[in-house]
Amino acid sequence: MPTHTPFKVSFCAIFERGTAIMDGCPLTVFEDGKEQIIPEFPKKITQGGGNISDLGGCFHEIKYFVDCLDSGKDFKTVTLQTSRQSLSATLQEIEAMRLHSK
Repeated sequence: MPTHTPFKVSFCAIFERGTAIMDGCPLTVFEDGKEQIIPEFPKKITQGGGNISDLGGCFHEIKYFVDCLDSGKDFKTVTLQTSRQSLSATLQEIEAMRLHSK
């Protein structure tokens, strides 16, 4: 990606009778026959200052990063093996949904 590409968090989760979409903020939930809902989440309380309480879906990742820096702990490393396990679990879920929908 070009260096000036902005960071963006987004997802779309499709369920049997509804959909949850987060394209930036806020998270929006759509259900058949109902008005869209924008859930309110409690603010996160952090120790050590900084302004990371309003970052939504990125809060825990940024807090983990800052906590590791502050404590001097090593970061957990994502390896090829753990990535492969995650992909395998995802593919199994997709196959299970295909079988269930037939």
